[in-house]
Amino acid sequence: MIIYFIALSFVSLLSGCNAVGFGCGKPSPPSLDELDEFNPPIVFACIFHHKQPEISLYQSDNNDSMSDLLKALDNGKDLSLYFMGFGDKLSVTNGLSYQFCSGWCDVSATNICRIYHSRKIESTSSIVKLRSLIKKALFNRRLEFVSRKVGDFVLDIRNQCKIDKKKKKNKKCIEHMSQINVHGFSLGSHAGAFFCRYMNEKIQEKCPLLIGYDPAELHPWLDQSKYIQKGDAEFVQLIHTSGVLGTRLRIGDVDVSVKYKSSLHFADNHFMGFRIQELSTSKRFAFIANRNGPGSVIKLKNPKEFESIKSKLKKDQCLLGVVNNNVGKFRITITDKDLKA
Repeated sequence: MIIYFIALSFVSLLSGCNAVGFGCGKPSPPSLDELDEFNPPIVFACIFHHKQPEISLYQSDNNDSMSDLLKALDNGKDLSLYFMGFGDKLSVTNGLSYQFCSGWCDVSATNICRIYHSRKIESTSSIVKLRSLIKKALFNRRLEFVSRKVGDFVLDIRNQCKIDKKKKKNKKCIEHMSQINVHGFSLGSHAGAFFCRYMNEKIQEKCPLLIGYDPAELHPWLDQSKYIQKGDAEFVQLIHTSGVLGTRLRIGDVDVSVKYKSSLHFADNHFMGFRIQELSTSKRFAFIANRNGPGSVIKLKNPKEFESIKSKLKKDQCLLGVVNNNVGKFRITITDKDLKA
């Protein structure tokens, strides 16, 4: 799977109208009513059961497709949403995306839906081209578009649940935000925050858990006051793996600084956030950060070990990927050896 990263370090070198895209005779960004016109549809990539043979794809501009997704989610399970970065080439069968989504679905007993910006992403190695793509997306209010598409769909799920409960007593369905956990990688961290804010605005309910895996540094294209931060959900954990592509702001309930030691000089610290998400949600590894020390990485023989580790955390420790009683700033060092299968 190839991830095309969108949070580019040199954005901080840009300034004024040329960087932001406003003023200087340039057109204004679209209004909320115009978002559909300026933004391509998103794709929901979902797994409802760990034995499902492949990831099912649903496109937001296809009513029949979204109706099918609504029906598929009516299975008595809660929902985990994972907002991806700007682009990802997705393999629906046998690839790592499928394996980790299936594992996450199994150990969490929830429906898993990844939110992609497109079925296909334009491949380019040009930094200038990547800069242009993300600049244009944010100018067209991409984060608001994504959050509203997902949010309105969740409202449809909620409304259908209410209808079903009137017909079938004691039917379990997704009725409250307490049944939805939110994860995000890179740009997706901020998209997840926009989604949580949108839902709180619409129904005055907060997401219980919002985790940002190396939230992208998007200044000056996105005002930093709009970045993912504490208050967006009941508990916000930010996992920082890169001080270049990821933001250096520490504004979560928990902020974990990850130091990745690799024998490869070209090792991608930004992508480490993506790996931590997959390894922790599938409960193959437990990542324990510490306030002062290097923390520890534990390879799990059984997913049940995860809850045991969580219950034994000390006051100066934090477990990545879940709600913790301990808040503040933590650190962890991860090496290639730690992650060997």
